[in-house]
Amino acid sequence: MAAFVNSLCFLQSQHCVAKNVRIARLPRPLYMKAIKAALGTGKTLLLPSDSQVLALLRQEGIPYTLCFPQREAKEIYRQRFIDRGNTEDFLSIFIDGWDLFISKLETVEAERRIVLAPHQFLSDVFDFRE
Repeated sequence: MAAFVNSLCFLQSQHCVAKNVRIARLPRPLYMKAIKAALGTGKTLLLPSDSQVLALLRQEGIPYTLCFPQREAKEIYRQRFIDRGNTEDFLSIFIDGWDLFISKLETVEAERRIVLAPHQFLSDVFDFRE
């Protein structure tokens, strides 16, 4: 299963079989080329919910599902991040900016939106088996 921070967008082709693909940080044109190529394989892509990535997907007309935690799950995620060994810098970005981050995700245009309940995981809402 691909690693994730606290939100992802999911891209699914018509022939999706829930196979994960990890795409490294690439310049925008290469990133979109890699996404389009991977979509053609019938795999589900797990991508960061970065505003620039989501804007590129919308520009390209690529539908996606945005998945992120409930605002109220902040302390649960703080503890998850600590338990998995994330740095203080990481915590300051994702926990200190939690409300702004969630507010932005709540307003993003997406074909489908899934808000994870506290203690709910991606594996609870998606089947990641091949």
